[in-house]
Amino acid sequence: MVGMKKKPLRRKFMYKKISIIAAILLCLYSLSGEMIKVHKTYNNRISQKNINRTRDDLLEISYHDGIAESAAYQEFNNGYGTVFDLSIYEDATLEMIDFHHSQYGLQDYPHNYNIHIVNWETKERLVLLEGFTTTIIDDWETGINLGSIAAVDSTGIFIEPLSNNSSDAYPDLDYDASLNGASYIVNLANYTDNNPGLDIGDFLLDLWINVPANTVIQEDFLEGIPGNWTLIDEDGDSFDWESFDEDGHDDSYCVRSGSYISGVGALTPDNYLVLPKIDVLNDEYFLKFWVKPFSDYFFAEHYKVKISTITDTIFIENFTDLIYEETLTPGDWQEVTISLSAYSEQEIYLAFEHCNSYDQSYILLDDISISENIIEELDAEFSATPTSGTNPLEVQFTDLSLGNPTSWEWD
Repeated sequence: MVGMKKKPLRRKFMYKKISIIAAILLCLYSLSGEMIKVHKTYNNRISQKNINRTRDDLLEISYHDGIAESAAYQEFNNGYGTVFDLSIYEDATLEMIDFHHSQYGLQDYPHNYNIHIVNWETKERLVLLEGFTTTIIDDWETGINLGSIAAVDSTGIFIEPLSNNSSDAYPDLDYDASLNGASYIVNLANYTDNNPGLDIGDFLLDLWINVPANTVIQEDFLEGIPGNWTLIDEDGDSFDWESFDEDGHDDSYCVRSGSYISGVGALTPDNYLVLPKIDVLNDEYFLKFWVKPFSDYFFAEHYKVKISTITDTIFIENFTDLIYEETLTPGDWQEVTISLSAYSEQEIYLAFEHCNSYDQSYILLDDISISENIIEELDAEFSATPTSGTNPLEVQFTDLSLGNPTSWEWD
């Protein structure tokens, strides 16, 4: 394999002194490890990297455990890095990276490097960023600005070392003791994998992305039910959720499911309308939708809103969390808002189930959205006339507030 010879232990210090037995146990343990969970950072944090950083509204993605185990000899014309699955982040941009490197006592610090950003599915280079220099020895390079590059579903980020010599190139990326299959060594001529089945652990490289805030789903059904939504006719009567173009909330279009169909008769529906996978980044996410019965005379349609936290595939039996249900009453469209805070930092599937209904008419749904709650800006402003006089004094107030403040206070 190219560039896979481990460095001799000639660094100024070792991260751990570990016995052969402990090393074996650690390897056995790491084989069962999973990818580190993607998480959103809102405040300053002190991490294993021993540095205080502000990331505000950026999303950090990493597939390593944060502990530098060792490194391998690196070569010129190779790239060393990680492939990130960004398929669930619509319109994301690549903002910055961090990576951990060591110099193993080499005296020609600092080290020069380039950054290659690659569409891993097509092996096409998206961007080459040049002219970088390391700023620290045997530690994390942090906050390396990428410049808001549009992400693709499978984005590879590779460091090209430019310093020292062709068979012992620097900066030298460290890797951890586990193996999650996200790190690669590539030939920079064509971005082919130089080391399939990389067996040295995962490179300590973090990606920070920006995900536009933060309407994850916004569907008005003007073009029908989207192809990435899932319909399940659980009762098997061949009738399911369908598009309807006569009685939408803000326009003519919505979706419906029936418990009585003209020409067919009464039904006992058990129909699921499943949204695409949702990444609930924080506890400020909400589901909002509009609902009504089609008929004011046959209105008692029942429905449930259910969650599955098992997201590798969609199975009815996985929708075990009931977060809302109701039986409709006569009337026009009503908005329902449900917090998803219980699922913060989790991936979920969300489903509407039309069930426990018989011989009524139709339930209608429209304008379904999943979004991050935007805190309304409040400005409790007012004017008063007159502003001075002799007691008792009658004052006329004019409300000039922004938002909906509930109280005012003299300053």
